Amino acid sequence: MVLFNTVYAGEFSNIIKPVWKDVCPEGLEKSEYKEIPWYWPYSMKKTQAEINYWADKRLEFEARISDCDTSIDKYRINCYTEVKQKYLTEFEERRLDSNRKKVTEIPWRDFNYRGIKPVMIELNHN
Repeated sequence: MVLFNTVYAGEFSNIIKPVWKDVCPEGLEKSEYKEIPWYWPYSMKKTQAEINYWADKRLEFEARISDCDTSIDKYRINCYTEVKQKYLTEFEERRLDSNRKKVTEIPWRDFNYRGIKPVMIELNHN
């Protein structure tokens, strides 16, 4: 007795294609790359650099998804899942890294802006 694997067209009709807004941070769904003029204040440059990062990632994501679109149905589901998971993981790592940087910058920023010098306390361990 020989068994054949039969695939019905309806099996793959419920493939859900990931979209950028599923994986990007809120508010950056329509991020677009813009040149950063040299005369902008530092805070604006930093904000635009972050927007540019997400704009580049959006283009990269869309290219990867269009590559998945060209694959055959039985591999397309895995391709979509891999792409979505890759970007969700990457963006979560970036968010955590950004939070770590903010935490480490806070004391030094406060000292510098307030004109406060850190005081070293000598502990006597006799």
